[in-house]
Amino acid sequence: MSTEETSGPELIIQHTGQVFPLGTTDVKLGSQEDNTIVLADPRVSPHHAIIFWQADTNAYLIEDLGSEQGIYVNGVRVESPRMLRHGDSIRLGNTVFDLKLPPSPTAAIAGAPPPADLEGSGTSSRSPFWVGLLIAILAGATIICMALFIILLLTGGKGTPTVIIQSPAAGAQIGLGNEIILQATASGAKDITLLELRVDGSLVATASDPDGASSLTVTKAWLFTTPGEHVISADAYTASDKTSRPASVKVTVLASGSKLTPTPEPDQPTDTPTPTVTP
Repeated sequence: MSTEETSGPELIIQHTGQVFPLGTTDVKLGSQEDNTIVLADPRVSPHHAIIFWQADTNAYLIEDLGSEQGIYVNGVRVESPRMLRHGDSIRLGNTVFDLKLPPSPTAAIAGAPPPADLEGSGTSSRSPFWVGLLIAILAGATIICMALFIILLLTGGKGTPTVIIQSPAAGAQIGLGNEIILQATASGAKDITLLELRVDGSLVATASDPDGASSLTVTKAWLFTTPGEHVISADAYTASDKTSRPASVKVTVLASGSKLTPTPEPDQPTDTPTPTVTP
């Protein structure tokens, strides 16, 4: 475990920045000392979950080991082994991990075409026309790449941010008096300075970075006190005076006694416990 990110697959604790590299060996998570990652979290079971590499799909999967509180990936409870993707948010108890999965070198090598045979009849059958066409295509691609590089250099990558509301899900039904987690993330620009979270048009939480960041996340525990339809929205702003398109979801709060369709909602993360790794 370290606080420095590597170029390989890894789990990163959101609030502490602690980094746990992933390989092809199974990674067990829980509160008991014999786990690969030990979490001093009262809501984590002794043997809570396992992350394992599946070679035939070239992917990592996560599985619940019968924990009491369950596993949530992007706010949705995991009921069976689930394939993980780059950028997934994984919550066990009060501990939230971000998953970093760079492109697999093994997959890249496997997908590469075999080297061309420079000897034999194939070489003699090539005509000057096709050789010239190939050179022209390569030259055109080079010019396009240079133009894109110049554009990125001039703009500094300061684009318009994109906002995604991760929790609650659109159309969710919530029982009156039940606490839920509101969470939104802004990305897509390198100079995001402010992310605002609103409920029914009223500002309830913000996340900011005066120096500008490539990503901001805002999280807020919320309790609806009135039944009916409510709107959760979020907006992001950059240092270059660009504003995201408004992102919003509608939820329905049901009064006591109304029929509620269960929708798993993550609990509010509290102070993140410090995990340890069993060598």
